[in-house]
Order: sequence, then C-alpha cells, then structure tokens
Amino acid sequence: MLPLLYPELEKIISGLVVLNSAPCLWLEEAVKKAKDLNLPDLSLEMQIFTENPTQETFNQALVACIPYYFPKELAIGREKLLALPFNFVPAVWWQRKAIEINFEAKWIPQQVPTLIVSSEFDAICPSILFMEDERFQRPNIYKQYIKNAGHMPWIEKPSEIKEIFTNYLSNIRNI
Repeated sequence: MLPLLYPELEKIISGLVVLNSAPCLWLEEAVKKAKDLNLPDLSLEMQIFTENPTQETFNQALVACIPYYFPKELAIGREKLLALPFNFVPAVWWQRKAIEINFEAKWIPQQVPTLIVSSEFDAICPSILFMEDERFQRPNIYKQYIKNAGHMPWIEKPSEIKEIFTNYLSNIRNI
C-alpha cells in the first residue's frame, strides 16, 4: 500500500510487487467479503482491543482474526501466524492513518513492471479492490489471482507464489 502513495517512485525503481494489498481504503470491502465467506464476527475482540490497546489484547484479537487470514488452511495458518512476533503499534498507526488521509493510491505505475498478487479468500484486503480498479488495468501491470488461498498465500501456496515470482522476474529481465 505505502509505495502507491509516492509517484516519485516511477523514476527510481525498476519493478514493484504488491502482495495482498489494496489501492484504497479496504475496510468496507473486507466486511463484505467476511459476510460472503460467513466468517465469525470480531466485534467483541476488536472492541476490547480498541478500548485497551495492549500487546495482550492485540494478540487476542489476532487469534480471533485467523479465519480472516486463512479461511481454507486454518491449521497451518494458525500455527504460522501465531509464531510471528507482531508489534501492534505500527499496524494500529497505519490503519488510523489510512482512515485519516482517506487512503487512495496516488501513484499508478506507468512504465514500472508491476506484479499485483491477490487471493480468493482474502478477507483482510479483498482482491476486488485491485481487480475492479481501472487505473490498474495497464500493460505494465500483471495481476495474479490465487484460488483457494487467503491473505498470506505464500504460506498456503508457496510453490504457486514461487512460480508467479519466477515468471515476473523473467519478464522484467527481458525489458
């Protein structure tokens, strides 16, 4: 998300990969996607965290959010996600900042070879946000949609991600 706020990157970088992200505020679409997937309500956990933002309440909310990250591969996702050290402060900062500035991509790569990866069951940053954003329908932008994967497809489908990256890298080497 953050690189899309900086149009000056067009002249600096030679490639961009966007993994399970969004070109705009994502919260409304995330709620719709969660309803479509019949995911559990997070209101209580999020309220507890919002009222008392600590690492402990964040961790409890994260446990409740696991189906939003890995609805199809819950066991492996739960194990991997809970093993990662998360500091809640940057996540909270970005979510608040994104709302405050009404986050919207300011830069749509014009020449920079760009790979956008999204997943079928991602209820955090739903794929529809990039797929339906016409600004990102460009010949230099390659979109890859991974079926049967959630917000972190590199955990659920590592060989598919590897193949996507290999193809992307071979394409930008030929430019």
